[in-house]
Amino acid sequence: MAFVSIGGLITGLAPQAVTMFGGGRAGFGLVGYILAAVVVAAMLCAFYAARRTRIVTGAPQQTGFKRFGVVFQNKPFMLILLAKVFQLVGLASLTASILFLMKNVLQTPESSIGLYVTASTIGTLGAMPIWVRIGKRFAKRDIFMVACLLWSCLTASWLLAGAGEPLHLILLRGFVSGIFTGGLLLMGQSLMPDAIDADCKRSGVRREGVYAGAYSFVEKASMALGPLLVGLILQSFGFQPSLGKDVAQSAEAIRGIYLGAAVMPPILYVISVIPLWFFKLDDEPAVPQAAPNPAE
Repeated sequence: MAFVSIGGLITGLAPQAVTMFGGGRAGFGLVGYILAAVVVAAMLCAFYAARRTRIVTGAPQQTGFKRFGVVFQNKPFMLILLAKVFQLVGLASLTASILFLMKNVLQTPESSIGLYVTASTIGTLGAMPIWVRIGKRFAKRDIFMVACLLWSCLTASWLLAGAGEPLHLILLRGFVSGIFTGGLLLMGQSLMPDAIDADCKRSGVRREGVYAGAYSFVEKASMALGPLLVGLILQSFGFQPSLGKDVAQSAEAIRGIYLGAAVMPPILYVISVIPLWFFKLDDEPAVPQAAPNPAE
């Protein structure tokens, strides 16, 4: 989770890098190449770190899409996955809208987004030990739900922000948002292994690979859907692309930006609490066997 926050920090500093490289199409293009190189380097590190992983062969398993049928049979995992869909779409919507909010609504320099993301990252990393302690005292599901609602309230507070918003209030929102995000990341990612482990205890088969593949697909699809929805909203509200120039936006376009940044994300996070409310791990007897079959 810490590395996710660091990745967000690198992305958040991109606008400042664009300005440093002269702005415009050339500046954005150069930063794009740099970020692409960072992605390639990170992926290669992951590849080489896993190349010596021990491969264990076990009992024959289902192949193709049939193996994903077990995912739909695991109710706790499906509930977590459904909650994650709403949250990831909401997060992606906010990420896609925040720059427009800063520039066109709050009328702050594009570089301020870097400061905002930095404050958010500090909040996330700093709060992690606190969330770990809280997770040892209270139910993780309940903490997850509370973090969702707190994050929703804070994000909705952008509706109160307007032109000339003081920088310290923007950074305060980023810092507090990072604190709540830390709880969301930590509790959400810790509930998933619990649901997967419950399946292993019931069936006697380890299928972490299947679940990881299902989550990865949902994650990528949800993160792509968020910006798509924001783009459709801005287009329908008459937003005018600036292409590096200052373009006055209509009141209708400003409402579209608010919708994408301060209305849709909180609503989606509140909705995500509904499947979490029904989340519980079944107390079914485990399959008696000496050791689970290796993971798929």
